Amino acid sequence: MTVADDQLARIGPELDAWDREDASSAPGLDDRLPHCAREGLALLEALRPIIPIAIRLGAGQAPGNDAAEDASWTASVALARRDLLAQQSARTDHGLAGDSLRLLDRIDSMVGEWSDDWEELARRRVDELVDAARRGKQRGQQLRGQRQDVEPQSRFNVAWLLRHPTDHYLRLAMRTVNDSQCRARIENQIARVAPNDEELCGLV
Repeated sequence: MTVADDQLARIGPELDAWDREDASSAPGLDDRLPHCAREGLALLEALRPIIPIAIRLGAGQAPGNDAAEDASWTASVALARRDLLAQQSARTDHGLAGDSLRLLDRIDSMVGEWSDDWEELARRRVDELVDAARRGKQRGQQLRGQRQDVEPQSRFNVAWLLRHPTDHYLRLAMRTVNDSQCRARIENQIARVAPNDEELCGLV
Protein backbone atom coordinates (compact mmCIF):
# COMPACT_ATOMS: atom_id res chain seq x y z
CA MET A 1 0.00 0.00 0.00
CA THR A 2 1.39 3.40 -0.98
CA VAL A 3 1.13 6.56 1.09
CA ALA A 4 -1.58 7.71 -1.35
CA ASP A 5 -3.60 4.53 -0.75
CA ASP A 6 -3.26 5.08 2.99
CA GLN A 7 -4.49 8.68 2.71
CA LEU A 8 -7.37 7.57 0.49
CA ALA A 9 -8.42 4.99 3.06
CA ARG A 10 -8.89 7.80 5.58
CA ILE A 11 -11.42 9.41 3.22
CA GLY A 12 -12.97 6.07 2.37
CA PRO A 13 -16.32 6.42 4.19
CA GLU A 14 -17.22 9.57 2.24
CA LEU A 15 -16.26 7.94 -1.06
CA ASP A 16 -18.23 4.81 -0.17
CA ALA A 17 -21.29 6.99 0.40
CA TRP A 18 -20.79 8.56 -3.04
CA ASP A 19 -20.59 5.11 -4.61
CA ARG A 20 -23.82 3.99 -2.96
CA GLU A 21 -25.56 7.17 -4.10
CA ASP A 22 -24.29 6.81 -7.66
CA ALA A 23 -25.29 3.14 -7.79
CA SER A 24 -28.83 3.90 -6.62
CA SER A 25 -29.32 6.71 -9.14
CA ALA A 26 -27.54 5.23 -12.16
CA PRO A 27 -29.89 4.76 -15.14
CA GLY A 28 -30.17 1.29 -16.62
CA LEU A 29 -29.03 0.59 -20.16
CA ASP A 30 -31.77 0.78 -22.76
CA ASP A 31 -32.89 -2.76 -23.56
CA ARG A 32 -33.70 -1.62 -27.09
CA LEU A 33 -30.02 -1.09 -27.82
CA PRO A 34 -28.18 -3.81 -29.75
CA HIS A 35 -26.26 -6.16 -27.48
CA CYS A 36 -22.90 -4.92 -28.81
CA ALA A 37 -23.84 -1.31 -27.99
CA ARG A 38 -24.73 -2.22 -24.42
CA GLU A 39 -21.49 -4.20 -24.20
CA GLY A 40 -19.55 -1.22 -25.58
CA LEU A 41 -20.96 1.11 -22.94
CA ALA A 42 -20.18 -1.43 -20.22
CA LEU A 43 -16.60 -1.84 -21.45
CA LEU A 44 -16.19 1.94 -21.56
CA GLU A 45 -17.32 2.19 -17.94
CA ALA A 46 -14.96 -0.64 -16.94
CA LEU A 47 -12.01 1.23 -18.47
CA ARG A 48 -13.06 4.60 -17.05
CA PRO A 49 -10.73 4.43 -13.98
CA ILE A 50 -7.58 4.16 -16.11
CA ILE A 51 -8.53 6.69 -18.80
CA PRO A 52 -6.82 9.61 -16.94
CA ILE A 53 -3.72 7.41 -16.63
CA ALA A 54 -3.81 6.57 -20.35
CA ILE A 55 -4.20 10.26 -21.24
CA ARG A 56 -1.07 11.14 -19.27
CA LEU A 57 0.87 8.30 -20.87
CA GLY A 58 -0.38 9.37 -24.29
CA ALA A 59 0.88 12.89 -23.60
CA GLY A 60 4.37 11.46 -23.21
CA GLN A 61 4.47 11.73 -19.43
CA ALA A 62 6.01 9.08 -17.20
CA PRO A 63 6.74 8.78 -13.47
CA GLY A 64 10.20 8.94 -11.98
CA ASN A 65 11.37 12.35 -13.17
CA ASP A 66 9.87 14.96 -10.85
CA ALA A 67 8.72 14.83 -7.22
CA ALA A 68 5.57 16.92 -7.70
CA GLU A 69 4.57 14.97 -10.80
CA ASP A 70 5.17 11.68 -8.99
CA ALA A 71 2.89 12.83 -6.16
CA SER A 72 0.21 13.38 -8.77
CA TRP A 73 0.89 9.99 -10.36
CA THR A 74 0.64 8.08 -7.10
CA ALA A 75 -2.54 9.94 -6.08
CA SER A 76 -4.20 9.26 -9.45
CA VAL A 77 -3.18 5.62 -9.29
CA ALA A 78 -4.63 5.22 -5.79
CA LEU A 79 -8.00 6.63 -6.90
CA ALA A 80 -8.05 4.45 -10.01
CA ARG A 81 -7.11 1.36 -8.02
CA ARG A 82 -9.98 1.97 -5.60
CA ASP A 83 -12.49 2.16 -8.45
CA LEU A 84 -11.11 -0.94 -10.16
CA LEU A 85 -11.22 -3.02 -6.98
CA ALA A 86 -14.84 -1.94 -6.48
CA GLN A 87 -15.67 -3.01 -10.04
CA GLN A 88 -13.89 -6.31 -9.56
CA SER A 89 -15.75 -6.97 -6.31
CA ALA A 90 -19.08 -6.18 -7.99
CA ARG A 91 -18.09 -8.25 -11.07
CA THR A 92 -18.72 -5.34 -13.39
CA ASP A 93 -15.15 -5.08 -14.72
CA HIS A 94 -15.76 -7.36 -17.75
CA GLY A 95 -12.42 -9.06 -17.23
CA LEU A 96 -10.47 -5.81 -17.62
CA ALA A 97 -9.56 -5.11 -14.00
CA GLY A 98 -6.67 -7.57 -13.85
CA ASP A 99 -4.55 -5.89 -16.51
CA SER A 100 -5.65 -2.44 -15.37
CA LEU A 101 -4.49 -3.16 -11.82
CA ARG A 102 -1.18 -4.55 -13.10
CA LEU A 103 -0.70 -1.38 -15.13
CA LEU A 104 -1.26 0.73 -12.01
CA ASP A 105 1.13 -1.43 -10.00
CA ARG A 106 3.78 -0.97 -12.66
CA ILE A 107 3.34 2.81 -12.66
CA ASP A 108 3.62 2.85 -8.87
CA SER A 109 6.89 0.93 -9.12
CA MET A 110 8.26 3.59 -11.51
CA VAL A 111 7.68 6.45 -9.04
CA GLY A 112 10.99 7.85 -7.84
CA GLU A 113 12.44 7.78 -4.34
CA TRP A 114 12.11 11.25 -2.90
CA SER A 115 12.63 12.94 0.47
CA ASP A 116 10.32 12.44 3.44
CA ASP A 117 8.53 15.66 2.52
CA TRP A 118 7.31 13.94 -0.63
CA GLU A 119 4.91 11.74 1.34
CA GLU A 120 3.11 14.80 2.65
CA LEU A 121 3.00 16.16 -0.90
CA ALA A 122 1.38 12.92 -2.08
CA ARG A 123 -1.20 13.07 0.72
CA ARG A 124 -2.08 16.65 -0.20
CA ARG A 125 -2.45 15.64 -3.83
CA VAL A 126 -4.93 12.91 -2.85
CA ASP A 127 -6.92 15.49 -0.88
CA GLU A 128 -6.88 17.86 -3.86
CA LEU A 129 -8.16 15.22 -6.27
CA VAL A 130 -10.90 14.15 -3.89
CA ASP A 131 -11.89 17.78 -3.34
CA ALA A 132 -12.07 18.29 -7.11
CA ALA A 133 -14.28 15.23 -7.38
CA ARG A 134 -16.45 16.59 -4.57
CA ARG A 135 -16.93 19.89 -6.41
CA GLY A 136 -17.63 18.05 -9.64
CA LYS A 137 -20.25 15.92 -7.94
CA GLN A 138 -21.95 18.98 -6.48
CA ARG A 139 -21.92 20.70 -9.86
CA GLY A 140 -23.38 17.61 -11.48
CA GLN A 141 -26.22 17.56 -8.99
CA GLN A 142 -26.97 21.22 -9.73
CA LEU A 143 -27.02 20.61 -13.48
CA ARG A 144 -29.28 17.58 -13.13
CA GLY A 145 -31.66 19.67 -11.05
CA GLN A 146 -31.75 22.37 -13.72
CA ARG A 147 -32.48 19.79 -16.43
CA GLN A 148 -35.41 18.10 -14.73
CA ASP A 149 -37.89 19.89 -16.98
CA VAL A 150 -35.95 19.19 -20.17
CA GLU A 151 -37.36 16.45 -22.42
CA PRO A 152 -34.89 13.53 -22.32
CA GLN A 153 -33.61 11.94 -25.51
CA SER A 154 -35.81 9.04 -26.53
CA ARG A 155 -32.88 6.76 -27.34
CA PHE A 156 -29.12 6.57 -27.09
CA ASN A 157 -27.40 7.24 -30.43
CA VAL A 158 -25.23 4.21 -31.21
CA ALA A 159 -23.14 6.34 -33.59
CA TRP A 160 -21.68 8.02 -30.50
CA LEU A 161 -19.77 4.83 -29.72
CA LEU A 162 -18.31 4.78 -33.23
CA ARG A 163 -17.16 8.38 -32.90
CA HIS A 164 -15.70 7.67 -29.43
CA PRO A 165 -14.02 4.23 -29.67
CA THR A 166 -13.64 2.44 -26.35
CA ASP A 167 -9.88 2.04 -26.84
CA HIS A 168 -9.24 5.57 -28.15
CA TYR A 169 -7.06 6.76 -25.26
CA LEU A 170 -5.35 3.39 -24.96
CA ARG A 171 -4.23 3.59 -28.59
CA LEU A 172 -2.99 7.15 -28.07
CA ALA A 173 -0.95 5.95 -25.08
CA MET A 174 0.60 3.19 -27.19
CA ARG A 175 2.18 5.84 -29.43
CA THR A 176 4.39 7.23 -26.69
CA VAL A 177 4.75 4.76 -23.79
CA ASN A 178 8.19 3.17 -23.77
CA ASP A 179 7.96 0.86 -20.78
CA SER A 180 7.46 -2.70 -22.03
CA GLN A 181 5.31 -3.79 -19.09
CA CYS A 182 2.95 -0.84 -19.47
CA ARG A 183 2.72 -1.52 -23.19
CA ALA A 184 1.86 -5.16 -22.60
CA ARG A 185 -1.02 -4.30 -20.26
CA ILE A 186 -2.39 -1.68 -22.62
CA GLU A 187 -2.11 -4.05 -25.59
CA ASN A 188 -4.10 -6.66 -23.65
CA GLN A 189 -6.87 -4.14 -23.01
CA ILE A 190 -6.99 -3.09 -26.65
CA ALA A 191 -7.22 -6.73 -27.73
CA ARG A 192 -10.02 -7.32 -25.22
CA VAL A 193 -12.25 -4.55 -26.58
CA ALA A 194 -11.39 -5.05 -30.28
CA PRO A 195 -14.14 -7.65 -30.96
CA ASN A 196 -16.76 -5.26 -29.62
CA ASP A 197 -15.46 -2.46 -31.85
CA GLU A 198 -15.80 -4.77 -34.85
CA GLU A 199 -19.37 -5.62 -33.92
CA LEU A 200 -20.23 -1.95 -33.57
CA CYS A 201 -18.77 -1.20 -37.00
CA GLY A 202 -20.98 -3.98 -38.38
CA LEU A 203 -24.04 -1.96 -37.40
CA VAL A 204 -23.22 0.75 -39.93
